[in-house]
Amino acid sequence: SNCVISRNQSTLTTGLGGGAYMANASVVTHCTISDNNVGTGSGSGGAGVYVSGAGKVLSSTITKNTARKNSGVSFSSSGGFIADSTISSNVSTAGGGGAGVCLDGGTTASNCTIFGHQDFPCLAFSSGGTALRCIIASNSSDTCVVDMNNGVLRNCLIMGNTGTGQGAVSMVDNGTIENCTVVRNQAGTKGGGLYITVPDATIRNNIIYDNDAPVSNNWFFSSPGSGTITYNCSTPLLTGTSNIDVDPLFANTGSGYGTSAILGDYSLHSNSPCIDTGINLAGMTTGPTRDLVGNARIRPSWGTVDMGCYEAYPEKWIFACAFTTVPAAGVPPLQVVLTAETSGNTNGLVYQWVFGDGTTTDWA
Repeated sequence: SNCVISRNQSTLTTGLGGGAYMANASVVTHCTISDNNVGTGSGSGGAGVYVSGAGKVLSSTITKNTARKNSGVSFSSSGGFIADSTISSNVSTAGGGGAGVCLDGGTTASNCTIFGHQDFPCLAFSSGGTALRCIIASNSSDTCVVDMNNGVLRNCLIMGNTGTGQGAVSMVDNGTIENCTVVRNQAGTKGGGLYITVPDATIRNNIIYDNDAPVSNNWFFSSPGSGTITYNCSTPLLTGTSNIDVDPLFANTGSGYGTSAILGDYSLHSNSPCIDTGINLAGMTTGPTRDLVGNARIRPSWGTVDMGCYEAYPEKWIFACAFTTVPAAGVPPLQVVLTAETSGNTNGLVYQWVFGDGTTTDWA
């Protein structure tokens, strides 16, 4: 707890855990783990942290660690967990695994920010794993940025990444992408947002928009089949139930693509067509499911989930105005005081009274 683990090296050819090697139910919390290194053998990994067992990494910073593969945080067995952490600028020298985080079946990354990685995928799913409420931004790779070998992406924002090969997210085994926003990414070949090579993927409640590639800007499916491709917003229209192909109306769209993009605010404007147009999934109304910033995933609680990683909260946008009169009735001649009441977004508000008989007040 509250430690700095820096500039350490495992000299073994197949070294594991240059900074920290975690076994069983170990816990690392509120630590900075940086500039560590492991050996150059094909079996080496986890230059920052190697987790074997049900270890937990919490509220920590893992940055600038170097390995042949799996350079930031590497999980090797079920039960491992990383949460509320920043994983940035780790270096993989030979590819394979994830330069930032490599998840295995039964392991989870939650509320993490993964950015600033180069050359190889920053997030890799090795036979499963789950990423929840993570921001994956400003990474580059000579293939894809998120490499899904099975696994689950849920309530994540994937923005401003560059893959010189396939799309920002490449799925090579049947995985699940739910309630994610994939925007302003760039691919060198096909599918700037998604590149799917399996027939049974589950893609639902997502916004895949404003991505770029020479072929298929937003998505490319090489083996369309019997998967679940429903309730998504993208263009061109995805084949499946209740997909839409309209502008999602982000709060701020930003501009450009890939790591040179100017990123915006990808929450939903109050009149977005993605509001209340998803499909409610297990746990959204009765469980702990939250959107990217921790808000209840369905609002109101009896309503329908929104597409994308943010649930819309109308108070951010809606302006309301009403007025009261005192007295409300009487016999003329009668002097009445009218009082305006406003709520919501009143930034830049000006007003004027219009009485209906041709008289008005000045703007104020």
